[in-house]
Amino acid sequence: MPLEYGAEVFGGRVTTEPETTSMTCRDVVDLLADHRSGELDRPTRERFEEHLRLCEQCAEYLRSYDDTVRLAKKAYLEPDAPAADEVPEQLIGAILASRSASPGRKRTRGGGSA
Repeated sequence: MPLEYGAEVFGGRVTTEPETTSMTCRDVVDLLADHRSGELDRPTRERFEEHLRLCEQCAEYLRSYDDTVRLAKKAYLEPDAPAADEVPEQLIGAILASRSASPGRKRTRGGGSA
């Protein structure tokens, strides 16, 4: 699926004009990971960050991506710890309900087996 609205920030310039540039999911994930880890070369980083200053939609997406990475890492630090407070109760309920319909071990919100 092509990315729109300034996706050419990675191709050499920042634009706020609607355009279509094809990128794969891997391209996007690789660039975001390189940005988070500080591995982007300076010109690419500067163009990308300039685009983020101009485009609230992309800035919000990056914040959401960063939150997802942070929560995923936290989950693997203590896999048997209770679910993070950020996880909605409705989602916990849906997961528990789906597990009760399947054979096997199910967990409660507190992390213990039920």
